[in-house]
Amino acid sequence: MKHFEKWRHLLGQDPRYIWRSGIKHDCSKVMELEPIKAGFKNGLGETIRLETDYIYPLLKSSDVGNGRTNYYRKVVLITQKIVGEETSAINSVAPNTWRYLLNHKEYFDRRKSTIYRNKPDFSVFGIGPYTFKAWKIAISGFYKNLKFSLIGPLDGKSVVFDDTVNFLSFDTDKEARFVYKLITSIPSLEFLESMIFWDEKRPITIEILRRLSLKAVAIELGEFEQYQRWVEVQSNTSTGQLELGIAENIPNYIQ
Repeated sequence: MKHFEKWRHLLGQDPRYIWRSGIKHDCSKVMELEPIKAGFKNGLGETIRLETDYIYPLLKSSDVGNGRTNYYRKVVLITQKIVGEETSAINSVAPNTWRYLLNHKEYFDRRKSTIYRNKPDFSVFGIGPYTFKAWKIAISGFYKNLKFSLIGPLDGKSVVFDDTVNFLSFDTDKEARFVYKLITSIPSLEFLESMIFWDEKRPITIEILRRLSLKAVAIELGEFEQYQRWVEVQSNTSTGQLELGIAENIPNYIQ
């Protein structure tokens, strides 16, 4: 409570840097693959050969929480670039991948969550332009410490996460490193820790992370001009984290 009162002025939704959760697919035995010499091995023990067009390095919560972010043990098959995108185009781009999905359609049909109803076959969630940006700052929601990781591309591809990881994404390493400095500063860490209940199963939530205004942190650290320069770059290139329409949905209590 003492730290919250000390850093109360850092409270506020940041308009440019919006925390996201990783990919949700509810079909790990089919979608998460282990790279091997013969191709890939899925969770069913099958060895398969797939095109790499829809495959990305995957870091799970345990990887991020333990700092294993310079290499990956698994990859994940991502069937869409945005939520609701038609998936049948995979057939023409990567026919082996499409055949693999069709052969395992029963596993997708068993998914219980209502979010998959009336969506294209093999749909996933928790994706958007931010998913495929080159640089990320990530933190596990499960681990009981405020350990942020700065993560760049691996094997020339953007790294993605499971849905228990929270992250920010960036086009360049310079911007990512600047924001990383803000997030890992003492004011930021003390502010966030003051609101976390460490006894919770998933103590570090999107809701808590989104309460920190990086703009306010930049002002606190004397870095506002640099922050403003990145804001202007994003505005000019239309690559900001905040898509049209999101701002209206931000709860008033974290404005």
